[in-house]
Amino acid sequence: MNKKVFEFVSKQTKEQILGWKTCSWCDSSYPVFQKEQNYLTQNNLPVSDLCLECRFRNLLAFRNERNLYWRNSDKSGEKILSIYSQELDKKIWSYLEWDKEE
Repeated sequence: MNKKVFEFVSKQTKEQILGWKTCSWCDSSYPVFQKEQNYLTQNNLPVSDLCLECRFRNLLAFRNERNLYWRNSDKSGEKILSIYSQELDKKIWSYLEWDKEE
């Protein structure tokens, strides 16, 4: 992202930018905000070497959206489309059943 966008966000949210780091994957610069630094310090976590976009890419890399399987809902037995195969020992419900559950 552009530095001007981060500076605009900083002004709008009144959140101070402590410094700029360079992403180890894409070499773009990204800010370290005061609130983020406080959270990381409180929880004894290091500041990430990846920018926001690369962190998001890394997170989504583990999702399975290429292989879809027909299987039966474990609640109603209705045939549904799932990202989990029948061989996995996971309970699968349709989204309508999940939404109605209390």
